[in-house]
Amino acid sequence: MNLTIRELEADDGLELLSIRNHPKSYQWFFSQSPIDIKDHVRWIETRIKLYSRFSLVALLDEKVIGTCYLDDPKANVPEVSISVSPDFKGIGVGSSLLNEIIDRAKEAHINSLVARIMAKNLDSIGFFRSKGFVELKKQSPGTIELTLIH
Repeated sequence: MNLTIRELEADDGLELLSIRNHPKSYQWFFSQSPIDIKDHVRWIETRIKLYSRFSLVALLDEKVIGTCYLDDPKANVPEVSISVSPDFKGIGVGSSLLNEIIDRAKEAHINSLVARIMAKNLDSIGFFRSKGFVELKKQSPGTIELTLIH
C-alpha cells in the first residue's frame, strides 16, 4: 500500500465529489444530500486559494481516497473535517490525514481543533476520541463536539 498525503489540487475535484456524494458518506454530513458539481468546484477553488496548507488529500497509488481540512484555520478553534472513501475505511487513511493536519496546525501555532459530529455517527466519535479529542461542553441534541487541545 502506497499512501501519500498532499495538499488539495484542482484536478482532485471529481474524485472528491464521488466520495462526498456517496450515500455512505453524505449520510454523516449535516447537509444529508449530494451536492452539485458547480458548488463543489467553487468549494475546491476557495480551499486552494485561501487554505491550501490546511486542505489535504490522501492518495493510494495516485487515486484520491480521502480528504481532511480545517474549515477556517484563522478561527479561534478551527473545525477539522475528514472524509474517506467507504471502500478504504479502516486501513489508516483517516489517521494519516488527521496526523498531518494536526502537525500543520501545531506549526501554525493553532492550539486547539474541534470536530462537530452527528451524535449517531459512533464510528467517527470513537475515531476522534481515540486521537485525544474530548467533549468539553454539551451541544444541541443530535450533535457532539469534540476538542483536541495540544
